[in-house]
Amino acid sequence: VVTQTRSFSTGAEMLKMSCWAVVGDVLNSNKPAFQVVNKLRENDKIVHLVNPRDTEGKCFTSLQAAPQPIDVVDLIISPKVGPSIVEEMIELDIKNLFIQPGAGSEEIIHKCHTHGISVHQGCVLVEL
Repeated sequence: VVTQTRSFSTGAEMLKMSCWAVVGDVLNSNKPAFQVVNKLRENDKIVHLVNPRDTEGKCFTSLQAAPQPIDVVDLIISPKVGPSIVEEMIELDIKNLFIQPGAGSEEIIHKCHTHGISVHQGCVLVEL
């Protein structure tokens, strides 16, 4: 168990941060991930597009492939994929995870808390 003495970020604090990675079906205009990307960009955020299933080379397939540093990861993908994304966050020392509705799981939250990653469950489209 890793224990760290650090302050955790709230959702409101995360929304003030400038560099985001949105993980999901970010290129499909019919999907919420696409709308989240646009909302963040409209609010002057740097947004890296990450889709582990991308085969066309139009976005990053991992957090490791995206430019660093990343302030916040926005998870808007199947909860089955989420734990592997959190593993990447641990390796890259990314400390903020914004989980969109339907993307979270107890495993994801537990893994984040164990490794000192701040978690906010909410919706960028509503909160920003």
